[in-house]
Amino acid sequence: MNLQRATLKAEGDDRERTSRLRLQVAAGNWTGAALRGLPLGGSLRIEAQSDGPLRLLLADAESHDSFPGPIDALFDRQVEAAMVAEITLPRSEDYVLIADNRSGTAPREVLLALRGRTQDAAPPLPLPHQFKVLQTQLDAAFDLDGLTLRLDDPGPPRPRVIGRELVVGQALIAQLTADLPDAETTRGAILFAIIHALASDLLLRRGPASILPEHLAAALMVLFNQIGAARRQATYFATEGAAPSMVPDSAPGTDPFAPTTARAVHRRLKDPQALLTAMQDILLARMRPATLDRLQRESPAWADPRRVAAARAALDRRD
Repeated sequence: MNLQRATLKAEGDDRERTSRLRLQVAAGNWTGAALRGLPLGGSLRIEAQSDGPLRLLLADAESHDSFPGPIDALFDRQVEAAMVAEITLPRSEDYVLIADNRSGTAPREVLLALRGRTQDAAPPLPLPHQFKVLQTQLDAAFDLDGLTLRLDDPGPPRPRVIGRELVVGQALIAQLTADLPDAETTRGAILFAIIHALASDLLLRRGPASILPEHLAAALMVLFNQIGAARRQATYFATEGAAPSMVPDSAPGTDPFAPTTARAVHRRLKDPQALLTAMQDILLARMRPATLDRLQRESPAWADPRRVAAARAALDRRD
């Protein structure tokens, strides 16, 4: 679909840029505008006035290419008539604002006033030790296209992949620490939420729709010898659920702390080897050569030797 283009331009204060645009979208359809000139690492204020209900989304250009399929939207809001929202922008500078009227029975027109503001750059927060260990394990085992972990304050309500960073919110860590009964359950919950975000990203970009993020996340926890942590947090959330005070997750997909997610993880962890076998195709496809070589030497019960050999041969052909 051809996109409109909207460039935010400075007005007086160099740190602020503004633009106005009008989007018209037919019933049962969607349209969008490619935004240019946005302040990196700053904020974007969106003021919208619509002549009827429709859905507004903001996504980076790469995620937009998957729309109207599931996307990792930075912003996703149903607009009835008027709306004001402010969004913190990650480092990527290419964004698309989508007006989605696929569920509508009448054409819609929405007027948008955009104001971007650059914020003073803050030094990155130091990664906790357990994050550094996880980053090392991930880098050693899998080719994740340069994905890195980043701690942000306050950060998103759940860990999520933005660009090529897996962003974890300091506010979420603080809330889990306060809400959960002990340090081990807290550690397991944080670890599972991070792995769940990674699994969601892998499946969104390359995975079959039949595999749920919590299933792949549980398999990764098993692979990294974190089955005890996975079971502990799943046991807690399956019965207790997230605290009412916890900010809900606005991103599409399953919530790592939902009771339904926890119960699904608990079921799959009853037979860890069967879980790994079921997930082996997507795991093998992202493994590094050294990891595949080790699987060929050790021949674990969950890995089909023919599939391991095929994955290794595919890497050789790619090189």
